Order: sequence, then C-alpha cells, then structure tokens
Amino acid sequence: MSEFANPDSARPYADEARAHLKRAVAENPAEEEWTREEWHCERCHDTTFINLGTDADGVRLGVKRCECFQENSARKHNDRLLPRARIPARYAACTHFDTFVLPPHPHPSRDPLQQIFGILKSYVTNFSPQMTGPRGVLIYGANGVGKTHLAVVALRLILAKGYEGRFINYQALLRLIKAGYDQPFGSVRTAAFDDVADVEVLLLDDVGSNRVTDWVQDTITELIAHRYDNQKATIITSNYTVLSEKDSPFPSLADRIGVRAASRLCEMCRPLCMPALPDYRTLRIGQR
Repeated sequence: MSEFANPDSARPYADEARAHLKRAVAENPAEEEWTREEWHCERCHDTTFINLGTDADGVRLGVKRCECFQENSARKHNDRLLPRARIPARYAACTHFDTFVLPPHPHPSRDPLQQIFGILKSYVTNFSPQMTGPRGVLIYGANGVGKTHLAVVALRLILAKGYEGRFINYQALLRLIKAGYDQPFGSVRTAAFDDVADVEVLLLDDVGSNRVTDWVQDTITELIAHRYDNQKATIITSNYTVLSEKDSPFPSLADRIGVRAASRLCEMCRPLCMPALPDYRTLRIGQR
C-alpha cells in the first residue's frame, strides 16, 4: 500500500505545501496572480492533494490524491515506454480508434468494423495481468484493410495504462532468430530474443508472411509456447486464420508456423476477421 493511501499520513505533506504557498503570497501579494498562472492543476494547485473539508460536526475529513498525480505518473510512464515499444514511424498517427476511417453508410463492412472496434475497445479497457479469457487478439484479413493500424492503436492505449509493450514485424523476428542461431547447440537465446519473449504485451505483425525452415519454425513455436506458459498478452496481425475454417477464404496459419504454435494461439488470442475493404495502399497509388 502506498504511503499516501491513508489520508492521515498524507495530511502533513499537503498542509505543509499549502502553508508554504500561503506564506509566499502573504509576503508578496502581487505574487498571487503569478502563482495562479503557473499552476498546472487548478484543483490542487500542484500539491497533488485535495482537501476534503469537514463534516457536519466540523471534523476534518483529511485529503485525497488529486487526479493529476495519476495522470502525470501515467504520462511520464508512457513517455518512457513508448520509445521502447519500437512502433514504426509509419504508424505514428495511429493513436486512437478514431484515426481509422470507417466506410460510409450503407457500406456492408461498416457494421462488422464497428463490432471489431467495440471488441478492441473492451479489450483495452479491461486489460490487466489478471484478466480472464484470451489475453490477446489475432486480427486477420486481406492486405491493406487496416489490421496493423488497429493493432497499433490497441498497443498504444495499453502502453498508456503503464504496461510495457513491443512491436516487431514477423520478418524482423525471423532475422532476429537467424542472427542469434547457435549452430553448435541449435538454439536461439539472445537478449533481444528474450526481450521479445518476455515483454508484457507483444505485437507481432504480419505473421506467416513467408514459409520458414524447420528450425525457425521450432523457435517460433518456442516463443509462442513461452508466452503461452507465462500468460503474456500477444496481439497478432496476419493474412491467415488460426486454424483451417470451413468456407474461409483465408488459409491456415498452421501451414506457416506449425500446428503446435497455431493451436496455442487459438487459446491465447481472440480471432477478429476484418471485413472486405479496398486495399488502401492501392487506393493511394490511384490518387497520386
């Protein structure tokens, strides 16, 4: 429990801060207006405590932490965590779900997209190490429909809650595996690989984009199994569904990363199928 969770223990700090402010104003009345202009928080005057006043009998109710304390703590935490997440510059504008432009009515993909938005928003809101059910999501669909956009938004919002995350493209992961492959021992255990394996939230982009050799497939299975065993959240984007689905236009990830890894992903991630949309990349080319 925090030292300041008990209002009685927090009172001396808050009273001292307010007393210091009153003395400064009393000694120089002209400073009062200047002080107000410099306050970042009008609720607590930057003391990070709010006086709760007195009850009907005149008994002091103590103080409570101002909301700005948590806001500033989260902001500082996010300033540290965001660079470490290594989100590519291309997705710098993917900060909120509103940055994803929905097709206009009556486009048939609008309602399915709104359902996906609702699921992802609920996932972010309820995200915690103690959450029940799947701790990740797998967003799959055709090229250029916004899978990575939505995944990055979800990752950013989770970072803003103070959790550590990491973005890595599947191709970059393969290069990481190959660079760290220990031929004599047939394993990959580097600091960079461990960072990907152990980070609280991993966004693995474009999974299954190419076939891999047996030893790389084994290492990917090891990565996913490690995160599965340690209940780490994994956000995945892919052109492939998790396992073969009847009448699905998308091939199975099991054919790309192996049945064992795909089976674990079934339990780790909630699948979200992106509806049919035009490839925004080809649309951009046409608009040039």
